[in-house]
Amino acid sequence: METTLPLLSVVKFMRKSLALLLLASAAVYGVAQDAKSLTIGDTAPELKVQKYVKGDAVKSFAPGKTYVVEFWATWCGPCKESIPHISELAKARTDVTFVGVSVWENQDPSDTSYYKKVESFVKEWDQKMTYNVAMDDPNGWMAKNWLLPAGQNGIPSTFIVHDGKIAWIGHPMIGLDAALDEIKSGKFDFEKAKAAHAKELEAQKTETQFRKDCEPYLEKLNEKAQAGDFKGAAAAVDEALAKFPQYESRLASAKFMFTAMYDEAAASAYALKLSEGLFKDDAMELNSLAWSMIGDDSEWKKPDLAVAESIGKRAAEVSKFEDAAILDTYALALFKNGKKEEAITQQTKAVALAKEKKLAPELIQELEGRLAKFKG
Repeated sequence: METTLPLLSVVKFMRKSLALLLLASAAVYGVAQDAKSLTIGDTAPELKVQKYVKGDAVKSFAPGKTYVVEFWATWCGPCKESIPHISELAKARTDVTFVGVSVWENQDPSDTSYYKKVESFVKEWDQKMTYNVAMDDPNGWMAKNWLLPAGQNGIPSTFIVHDGKIAWIGHPMIGLDAALDEIKSGKFDFEKAKAAHAKELEAQKTETQFRKDCEPYLEKLNEKAQAGDFKGAAAAVDEALAKFPQYESRLASAKFMFTAMYDEAAASAYALKLSEGLFKDDAMELNSLAWSMIGDDSEWKKPDLAVAESIGKRAAEVSKFEDAAILDTYALALFKNGKKEEAITQQTKAVALAKEKKLAPELIQELEGRLAKFKG
């Protein structure tokens, strides 16, 4: 899926050493139903809510108009992180109508106590939630007719409706802005969006199976890690891989991270193996490995600088020397290996690329600071 997260955040993610295996981008509630389906290009279901808590009641989708229907819940942590972003979009895009719908607030259809809970939440979040807000009915009509048929068994989940049809489905923090831009410019491709969504659903199925298969090992991993037993955490990863070798791409970063905490030489050897095999053509993963060994926030005591340089170089090659953050990592590896002139050459390219692509000012400043250090 195309990402529109702030670039600096993406860059930091690319270079982060931690393997956050159990982080959920959405709060999972139910299981998607296969009885009927809803996908991009289909006519949007009705907006059949219990009541509007804030703003204007939107009862139907007007021809030629664009709407964003966002699903959230008072108990959903990720939703609370995305609500301010939705509000900013609503302020900036006055040509789009935004509707937030609270779902999955009750388990029992006879329980309507959640009404007050939602109303209280919206009142408390008044200035952070500046768009139309409604709540689902006690039987969950919106969830049953929007989320589950579309394969969305977690929230936050967002739909774009354009000219009465579903145009986009996804996480409000990833891709929503870009999709709205394309719709406004008239360049939106429904077929392309439909194919991308189908691919995303397939990835979700793979993720679900991974969690199902590896849950006992991940729980053990977390338990050991929290107790400071990093060797035990790495062993838990090895146990999972022994039974499910197909998940190495998902577990490799965790194995590398935990191994590094008690045996840097072994972690370096594993990183080199990954760079020559599993991650050979994955610039992001390669960059993450190299940066975790030598980066500003690295906790390595004696990193193998030759290995870091080798991996950094491979990341630069895979990205065709056109990624500023990756060149930054490679340049730092060169510098730490005593190759000052080569480091300056690569860092100069990194700064130029960052400026050319108008990357975040904070990132450009960071790259320029490193270049000055290399020259000093």
